[in-house]
Amino acid sequence: MSNQLKIKIICAALFAGLVIIGCNKSSVPNSNLASVATGHGAAILQTQCLTCHGDDLIKQQRLSKVGWTKEVEKMVLWGADVKDADKESLVEYLTANYPARPFSKEPPIASASPVDAVLLARGKTILEAKCMTCHHDDLIQQQRLSKTGWTKEVEKMMRWGVEISDAEKASLVEYLSSNFNPSVKK
Repeated sequence: MSNQLKIKIICAALFAGLVIIGCNKSSVPNSNLASVATGHGAAILQTQCLTCHGDDLIKQQRLSKVGWTKEVEKMVLWGADVKDADKESLVEYLTANYPARPFSKEPPIASASPVDAVLLARGKTILEAKCMTCHHDDLIQQQRLSKTGWTKEVEKMMRWGVEISDAEKASLVEYLSSNFNPSVKK
């Protein structure tokens, strides 16, 4: 095979890859309203947010309007070039397309019997496999939350994209609340 043919094949493959990447980047996930996907908020997201972040980070946030407002304000403080007049459009777009997932107000139902070692061991395994990939143990150890607090924290992480089943959630919350609660000394 000649060098010119090899170069043409490589260029064609690169071009095809760029086209595929461009198509994936330009699509707006989870859009319920066609007008929102092509509206002013979507344009701001494309030009101001996706220049630094991948869309996967934005997809996993799942915040309320208040949460998105705070997130946009934080990004502006950190240097995002979003004009005051554009903030509301961006927040509305994010809220419509990446809404908060609901969370329970009550901790997972605990068994009537004392927490057993198997449940705690399962919770520790889940912590190591699903939490420690992003968080260091010092961040977790400094949290001193009640069972309800840990439930809300785990559910927040689930809204942000961590895949944890209900059974895993119960074990994880049990482990965290048994080991990192206000009554446990640091």
